[in-house]
Amino acid sequence: MIEGNITNLRDIRKSDLKYIEGWINDSEIQYYSQEEYPVYYNKQLINILYRDAVSGKIKVFIIEDKLQNIIGELWIYPIDYLRKYAEFEIVIGRKDMQNKGYGKDAINTAKKYCFEELELNKIYLKVFSFNVRAIRCYKSCGFKITGKIGEMVERYGILHDEYIMEAYK
Repeated sequence: MIEGNITNLRDIRKSDLKYIEGWINDSEIQYYSQEEYPVYYNKQLINILYRDAVSGKIKVFIIEDKLQNIIGELWIYPIDYLRKYAEFEIVIGRKDMQNKGYGKDAINTAKKYCFEELELNKIYLKVFSFNVRAIRCYKSCGFKITGKIGEMVERYGILHDEYIMEAYK
């Protein structure tokens, strides 16, 4: 377990997939975090998508508050140990826990883990240009917009850009 100030990051377990099923199929969460929208993920597909995470082959953490309530997930994947960088994804799936600092704490906790434990020099993420709240959070955690992929995601007939944001050791 990796301890933050108000969150803990722990390895994902198969029993966590029932929580993930709830938020991965939530249309509001999908709107801000998934290129495919709207889409339904059944249990079988979720088991396939998370198989390598549950087996420990890739780094996926469950975000818990200090009372061990499951509130989200954080992926550090793929990791390039040779070039010393990794991609980063985070979802605070419990909507009642959003906008309370849990995402920021989980991000900063994971950044410290990446830079100190994994000895990476850079982490990057992708975020939709209309996800202003996430962009503001990432910037407050030290990420900077370094690029964009034009017209990457469609919402209600309108194409939007996807930004690439990076943070360095």
